[in-house]
Parts: sequence; C-alpha cells; structure tokens
Amino acid sequence: MDTTQALRTMIDRSSVSASQASRALGHSRGYISVAVSEGTDVKAGTLARIAHALGYGLYLVPSDSAAALLEMDAIPITGGTDRIMP
Repeated sequence: MDTTQALRTMIDRSSVSASQASRALGHSRGYISVAVSEGTDVKAGTLARIAHALGYGLYLVPSDSAAALLEMDAIPITGGTDRIMP
C-alpha cells in the first residue's frame, strides 16, 4: 500500500473527516484532500501526524521478504496513544 492508498483508507474508515483532520493539524480544510487527490508522496512524519488526526497509528513491521521495503496498513488506535506522535 502506498501513502496515497493509506490516506484514502484512513479517511474512508475514520469517523473524522479529512477537513476536520486538516484543521486539527493547523492547515486549511483541503490540506489532506489535496494531498490525496494529487497523489502527493508525504513524508513519514507527516503521514504519522495525519494518521493520528484521523484516529489511526502507523506501525513499522519487519517484512519476511527482502523485496518488500515497507508494508503499510491503517490500524485504528484502540489504546496506548502515549506512543503516538503528536
């Protein structure tokens, strides 16, 4: 899953709208929607902040395949948010 797909998945499954999350991050209402529609490849830190604003956390999981450098999945935050980046 690439970053754009991860953002779409989180937006589709979140109870928080993309515009609400954008505003919570201190950006214009369209910040996240524009990033998704343009297919912007956001940095890991930005992706983590957006995920958190949408109620998700990002976790890096070792891959058993040398070909897969990064596997991403949107996982809802169910507790332990003290480890999530603001």
